[in-house]
Amino acid sequence: GVNGLEAIPRIRALNNPPAILVLSMHDEAQMAARALKIGAAGYATKDSDPALLLTAIRRVAAGGRYIDPDLADRMVFEVGLTDSRPLHSLLSEREF
Repeated sequence: GVNGLEAIPRIRALNNPPAILVLSMHDEAQMAARALKIGAAGYATKDSDPALLLTAIRRVAAGGRYIDPDLADRMVFEVGLTDSRPLHSLLSEREF
């Protein structure tokens, strides 16, 4: 089968593709950054507060973007500042 990250470019390649909100069990900043980079409009985790999930769905459905606030903080401080390597170099062969 196809994992979620592999599905994103396939969905984006469709005629008139829908906006993609990733709902994942993974709360790693690097995973979220990769999903957004390859075309997802939003990223939330299954542990997100239900009210935030509704906000995410509404925002992405309206054409906006969404990142879980806790995850956004980690993305800035973990991915953005602490590692100068390109994100793809941090992926395993399977993830890439």
